[in-house]
Amino acid sequence: MGKGCVQGAAEGLKRLKDAGLLTSERRGTWVYYRVEPSGLAAMGRLLVLAPVEAA
Repeated sequence: MGKGCVQGAAEGLKRLKDAGLLTSERRGTWVYYRVEPSGLAAMGRLLVLAPVEAA
């Protein structure tokens, strides 16, 4: 079960990295992830411009 959880997290991080929302740096056997400010800002602009539907 733990292995699946790690794989799922790795897939999620890969997708966020591919989308430009994260950067990564490998240090030995560890990989450190950081939020990419420009990607986060772009995502914020998309969310602000998204129309809000009435319930």
